[in-house]
Amino acid sequence: MKNDTLKPADTRWRGPLCCLTGTLLAFTSTVLLTSAQNTVADETSAPASSQNAATAQPPKPSTPPEAQTGQAETEAPSAPEAEAGAGSNTQPKSRSSSTSSYAEIPEYPEDHRVAHRSILVPITQQPYIVTIDVAFRGTMARTSGQREQLQREIATAVRRMYGQLWDFRVRASEWLIPGSIPRLVRLEEDDVTEHYPHTMFDKTMLVCLEENAGIWQVAVREYDPRIQELTPTLQAQTMDARNLGTIAAQLMRDVFRPVLFLTAPVRGGSDEMTFDLQGGLIPPPDPSAVQMSETDVLRPFVRRLDRRDRNHVLDIQRLPLEYIRVTRINKPLTVDLDPEGELTAVSASESEAGAVPMESEPWADTAHVDGVLISHRPISTFGRRTSNAEQFAVRQRPSARSSKVRLVMQNRDDRPLICHRIDRVTKLRVKDEDLAPAVRLISDRNGELEMEIDPDHATFWLYVYSGSTLLARVPYAPGLVPEDTLELPDDSIRLGVEGELYLFRDDLVDGVAQRAVLMSMAKRESEADQMQEFELLIEQIDELPGKDEFHKRLDDIRNQAVRRATDTRNRSAERRINKLCDAMKKSLDEFFTSENQTREREELIRLRQRINPNRVPPSQPGTPQPGATQPATPQPGATQPTTPPATNNPFNTSS
Repeated sequence: MKNDTLKPADTRWRGPLCCLTGTLLAFTSTVLLTSAQNTVADETSAPASSQNAATAQPPKPSTPPEAQTGQAETEAPSAPEAEAGAGSNTQPKSRSSSTSSYAEIPEYPEDHRVAHRSILVPITQQPYIVTIDVAFRGTMARTSGQREQLQREIATAVRRMYGQLWDFRVRASEWLIPGSIPRLVRLEEDDVTEHYPHTMFDKTMLVCLEENAGIWQVAVREYDPRIQELTPTLQAQTMDARNLGTIAAQLMRDVFRPVLFLTAPVRGGSDEMTFDLQGGLIPPPDPSAVQMSETDVLRPFVRRLDRRDRNHVLDIQRLPLEYIRVTRINKPLTVDLDPEGELTAVSASESEAGAVPMESEPWADTAHVDGVLISHRPISTFGRRTSNAEQFAVRQRPSARSSKVRLVMQNRDDRPLICHRIDRVTKLRVKDEDLAPAVRLISDRNGELEMEIDPDHATFWLYVYSGSTLLARVPYAPGLVPEDTLELPDDSIRLGVEGELYLFRDDLVDGVAQRAVLMSMAKRESEADQMQEFELLIEQIDELPGKDEFHKRLDDIRNQAVRRATDTRNRSAERRINKLCDAMKKSLDEFFTSENQTREREELIRLRQRINPNRVPPSQPGTPQPGATQPATPQPGATQPTTPPATNNPFNTSS
């Protein structure tokens, strides 16, 4: 009875059990096939796929990074991941995942050391480690969901523009709160340095998104931890929130400053240099994001490092008014040329077979850049051989159409240089010929002048004149910053010396004229045989300052001015002072020569000898001559002889 009652039951459940078994077998086969495909595509995912196949459980979606950290630390998926994710339910992998969107580049340590990485990767293949801090302000970005969505859009736009060149992360700023644009503009280097150590990041992008009445304002500044310097703020606005990611990426592209490292010290007498461009062998997907062009300008820097701890920076030396003009990039290289530039030879067997050397297409080497150093110094500190210093340069493009330059005295910002003449000369080196006529500029009452950029010439030479004296000759690249200050040498010492030398020259001219007048008067008294007056004039001539007195006064002027210039370390003023005093000394020596002094002494002796005190001076008309016979004086009462009056009778013969 029991067997008869059980048979209908077994027959009734046999079909459903078979269907369930077939479904499980099909699911297991699908999982195994998927695991095999993932193993071929990515060897690192083989253990996880095998475990999923053994347990026959579907893969669980990974927890997004926002849910783990509470911050929006996101990245845009690459093209292969996007295609793989379109056909499955897997989520985009976070930064902590072992699989990266750029698998060719090795993984970096946990602390992201930049200055000296433990992994030996050439600098030309190292991407930039960039952190993008986004600050918000406005009613349309109050919720965390809205902020995370904006961060994802920024990450997607940056990934499309830079690709593998940037190893970046986008996060909400923890310290730039509220994210107002005026606060971003007022930021200084000291406010940012403590938040971004130089061993953690290569670049930091500070992005502010401010919304007011439906209008979005976007502002971006770049901070480089290696040189501890902020760029000027670039701003843009839009009324479409969907364009915020693209606009932010474009502004980051404009403020981004690539880094180039000096490969070898400069040889003696040469100003040409070669640099290795960081990430130069990693081309960005967007052609507008190329790192270098032939019209770019580099700013040199020198960092002194601790010999024991290479990650400890002792000093950062900035070199103002020194630039490097890029002369050559994208050097074409070919594989069918030997080192001497000849085609590779073909063997006899290959020649008989009709083989010819294959000509490959030229490959552009974008990792090396050649440039020329231009400096206002005769010998620059950049490019010298050193063991504990890191020499590099950053590329900086104009952020404005012109620069307002203020001329001030060195170490005296409150002393503007007013009404100074400036000649803007277009040429590469200071010894080169002018490529265009010089432009004359004059500083206003505040010591300021406006200087516009030239698309064909990134740098100029400025010749600053104080009166007719060349005060300074410096190179300058306008447009890098909207407002700039040029500290020029203190010319007040030279001007003071010039004033004293003018008085010195006036006294010298007065002395010469007075000596000539006294000599003329002495000559007249000598001719008049006036010995007493002659001696008085000789005493006045002797009282006039002579060569020794003028030399002593000139030495006092020189020594006091040189001492002031030495105390202020103004070598240019010291050179000008010596030049002015040497010229005045030459004029003084030309006047007080031994021949002139001998001639004057002989003239005085001759004049003294001509004086005869016994000689009577010539008499005036009516004055009796000495020794002549005087007529007798008639006595009173004596008869005077009468003389007949003369007549005009011609026949009178009595006479």
